[in-house]
Amino acid sequence: MAQTVKNEKCFLGIDVGTTTIKAVLCDRDARVLAQANRHCPTISPDLGRHEQEARLWQLYTVDVVRSALKDLPSGYSVAALSLSTQGGTMVPLDADFRPLQNAVLWKDVSCTEDRMAIEAILPQGYIYQQTGWGPNRGLNLLQIMRLCRENPDLFKATHYFASVPDYMNYYLCGRFAADHSNAGINQLGDVVNKVWDEKLLQQAGITVEQLPELVDSGTVLGTLTPQAAGDLGLSTDVLVVAGGHDQNCVALGSGTILPGSTSIGSGTAWVVLAVTEDQERLSRSGFSFSRHVIDDTWTSMISLSTGGTYLEWWRNHLVAASELPPFDLIDAQVEVSLDLADELLFVPSSPYSFTGAHNLPQGATFLGLDEKHQAYDLARAIMEGVAFQALLNLKRLNNGWPERITFTGGATKSPIWPDIVAAAADRPLILPEVKDSGAYGAALLAGISTGYFSDLKELSDMLAERGTIIEPQPYRLTNTVRRFALYKDIND
Repeated sequence: MAQTVKNEKCFLGIDVGTTTIKAVLCDRDARVLAQANRHCPTISPDLGRHEQEARLWQLYTVDVVRSALKDLPSGYSVAALSLSTQGGTMVPLDADFRPLQNAVLWKDVSCTEDRMAIEAILPQGYIYQQTGWGPNRGLNLLQIMRLCRENPDLFKATHYFASVPDYMNYYLCGRFAADHSNAGINQLGDVVNKVWDEKLLQQAGITVEQLPELVDSGTVLGTLTPQAAGDLGLSTDVLVVAGGHDQNCVALGSGTILPGSTSIGSGTAWVVLAVTEDQERLSRSGFSFSRHVIDDTWTSMISLSTGGTYLEWWRNHLVAASELPPFDLIDAQVEVSLDLADELLFVPSSPYSFTGAHNLPQGATFLGLDEKHQAYDLARAIMEGVAFQALLNLKRLNNGWPERITFTGGATKSPIWPDIVAAAADRPLILPEVKDSGAYGAALLAGISTGYFSDLKELSDMLAERGTIIEPQPYRLTNTVRRFALYKDIND
């Protein structure tokens, strides 16, 4: 049964992430009313290859939206919705917009041959200057080239080459459209001129007609189709608003909105992000850059792509226990280890790196390790090392230290990790009130685009005021501060 129309309007944000689909409903005061999430499995058919069933994005979106609506207080109806999406994922579609195979995920790294081929043809730096993202071993451009090389029959049968936002927008409102922040990470769009790049399309062997319409984030695309409205339990009057790449929606949801604001997002990847109006400086910086979901602003990013996996590696390989220790136990033991006046460092990416016992992730190393160290000392070193590297990335990205730092993601659930970041940076941290910042940012974007939250500075200040402030405590973490100084020395 469709949702009954009420007097109070609210906004729906949907985050179609790599491993989780989330929904958040917020009111006109930006307060969360209800939320839900569901795990979305991925598939690894071969080494370096990562896929996902595209139909699950639609099915699980229906599931989480209906779950959230069950908890929505009476008196509210959804006025508009928007999407936060993983970027750089490609799915080939037939003429009726149905998937012809599994989607190839952004983290797929099986396109080395195609990267070498295109770099031999295009001028050096061309892909980065046009799209804001340097050549990788995956993402849509190279994924399409690999499809043509490995499966030419399927390539010829493909009518449209879709990514997550345009696939979902077509389902929701019947409009095959993508935003510019996603067009950039797809490495097919000219993000400065807001068009598909003809030279990149030529290298991929495709035409503009096979790609979605490009629109600004915040564009009202239409209203829910009867099919989508019935599936979701919503009215056909609900507006569908073009969303953005998940990192940009996380930035909006955490209050990283105005030029000069910065954030560190902690998850599988630790992503440092800054907002600016100076696109020309960004294109000279070498950092990944993208159009923000807010008009006339840009975001630049540095990603420590495996930052969140190191502690999981430690749990799986270095703990002599019958079962994995809970994170509250890890925090308690690490807090004791913080008092050690040693020089044990963990370097996530180092010229001294090696791959040794227990399959230590390649590119990472421990320095100063000796026989006196216990397992939880290594956990402490990992937590410090990931925080230290993120802070150095932030300083590079921001060309100096910001006055304050917004800290989001899974590490904010730890009582120790935010203290480490604040003490090393000697800056206060803001931990946003809403933890699922991607879906929440999409909900705020839906509100902004329909006339609410029009004062962005007021919105940014309000989100900061609602967050938790973590003041630096260098006097309590003197050893952490000293180890950060050592870490900076080895990175100079």
